[in-house]
Amino acid sequence: MSNEQVTTNTDGISVILANFQSFEGKFPEQAIKDALESKEKITPHLYEFLERTLVDLAKPTDIEAISDESWYSLTFALFLLSTFREKASFPKIIQLCQHEPEVVDWLLGDIITEDLHRILGSTFDGNLKLLRELIENKNADEFVRNAGIKALVLLYKNHTLTRQELLDYFAELFEALKDDDSYVINGLIGCCCDIFPGELYSEIKAASERHDIDPISIDLPWVDRIMAGGQEEALSKLKQDNHYTLIDDPIKDLESWACFRGKPEESESNIFYSRAKSNIFYNGSEPYISPNKGIGRNDPCLCGSGKKYKKCCLC
Repeated sequence: MSNEQVTTNTDGISVILANFQSFEGKFPEQAIKDALESKEKITPHLYEFLERTLVDLAKPTDIEAISDESWYSLTFALFLLSTFREKASFPKIIQLCQHEPEVVDWLLGDIITEDLHRILGSTFDGNLKLLRELIENKNADEFVRNAGIKALVLLYKNHTLTRQELLDYFAELFEALKDDDSYVINGLIGCCCDIFPGELYSEIKAASERHDIDPISIDLPWVDRIMAGGQEEALSKLKQDNHYTLIDDPIKDLESWACFRGKPEESESNIFYSRAKSNIFYNGSEPYISPNKGIGRNDPCLCGSGKKYKKCCLC
């Protein structure tokens, strides 16, 4: 009988934890439901998953030596702590995010671009200084820094930050990011457009004139089109944008991940699972096998663009 089929023991917590630590090829829906119903009892264990990861990262080790169980349990911990609005986890998540880019990328994969801003927004403890440190940390992964910027937009949408607070910081950020990674500056401009860029148009134009932005991803004519639509239209789109929502339903967020649709005992699915950490949101019906297998997300792209693979042909 699998862990998923067991419904009870002493208090059920060990069963839930077993499902969160052992990948069996299918989505542990019942374990998540049980965890949601056992918030007080399960939360200390979720913190333990997060803290154990931080302890492991403090040791000099090959990142690939980090076990699949650690990655798996960390994933559930992040989504459940977010659902529970556990503010005490926010500094720990910030600490995790500021590790070497390769380490964070290995542990979080596509969570960085899909859900990290929602995790940060859902656990936010009111400490803007910590979030700003992450955003302005030039040694941190640029995708992680962008998630920090997007978290601020989410906090604005949910009335945790005022528009003026957000605009004031974004104005400071344009100055702080001069000569920074163009992807981060592009992300900032994209977030400005999400909230309507009118008040920050001069900063955006100056960044464009300095060639701080990557015109392949974003350019001034696109910003002008947002401007032409007006603030009411931009804010209406933001209100309806499900990408800017707090995490409330971990089952809905996690059940479609590609790694839960394979059968580990089949050879093709083993290939599929081995790539799951960097391709967990692939939604095709067949196992995903990357045509560029072996290329790291931070390696130069084979197309010759000069960009990192994750910022070029991986997208």
